[in-house]
Amino acid sequence: MPNSPRIPRKAKPRAPSTALGSETDQLLRVIAETAADAIITIDERSIILFANPAAERIFGYRISEMLGQEVTTLMPTYLREVHRAALRRYLETGQKHTAWSALDLTGLHKSGREIPLEISLSDHAHDGKRTFTGIVRDLSDRVRADTELRQSEEKYARMIQSSPDAITLRTLPDCRYLEVNPGFTRLTTVASPSDASVEDRTSRQTAIDCGRSFARRARPASIPGSVPAEKPASERPAKGS
Repeated sequence: MPNSPRIPRKAKPRAPSTALGSETDQLLRVIAETAADAIITIDERSIILFANPAAERIFGYRISEMLGQEVTTLMPTYLREVHRAALRRYLETGQKHTAWSALDLTGLHKSGREIPLEISLSDHAHDGKRTFTGIVRDLSDRVRADTELRQSEEKYARMIQSSPDAITLRTLPDCRYLEVNPGFTRLTTVASPSDASVEDRTSRQTAIDCGRSFARRARPASIPGSVPAEKPASERPAKGS
């Protein structure tokens, strides 16, 4: 009797791998623990459910001190009710009053010092409950660098304006004046950048040619330590004379 053809059995769906889920959880935990930014998760009552080591560094609290506390502990007093009202409105309406990405907010360190922060938020619903996770970046170094840069710019601007020497800022390649200091106006007829910014407005502007003419008018030889401008060939004494 000939053998009857085999009918392939339908493959049974595989149950989710517990090992794979465990590896994913472990990977997420490693990412959270090594992240430079703080990661904080709260529930619908603003109670902190999770905080990573970076949150300790930024806010000054141990993780054990933050867990179970209201997240408003990490905010200045004037922002606490704002947060509560915004969260309450979102839970009631599902509408965000502002974008949740890269928010510039202020945090509160355990010492009482305010911290400039950039925060991005997301929410997650599970079994009818919502949790909210924030990625928190400390902007203290950036704000400090911006402040130092601004102070440096202001310092050098004052130095330039008070300098008795002629100082200008010009464009290339057309050599248009963008800024001139009072020392420059005393040595030339230019009173403001607009006076020297239009090509061919005066023959002097054309003659300047990126400062060579001005260097002659400013008489650099009269300044100690300066090198006199080289005279044109037609004005040089003949050799042997």
